[in-house]
Amino acid sequence: MEDIFGKVNLALENSGYSRLQSKTDFELLGEGAWHEAYLAKLSRSHSLVIRFPKK
Repeated sequence: MEDIFGKVNLALENSGYSRLQSKTDFELLGEGAWHEAYLAKLSRSHSLVIRFPKK
């Protein structure tokens, strides 16, 4: 199974954001037919949704 923490951090870095410090800084929002969505907590007042296409 792929390391989702690393995948989330790579997506953040590629988008110009800082890496997450802890695995508790993101959570699975849900899955659809084509994507998995995660909520990344960047700071107290900023969050970002990251969607990954399913394989």
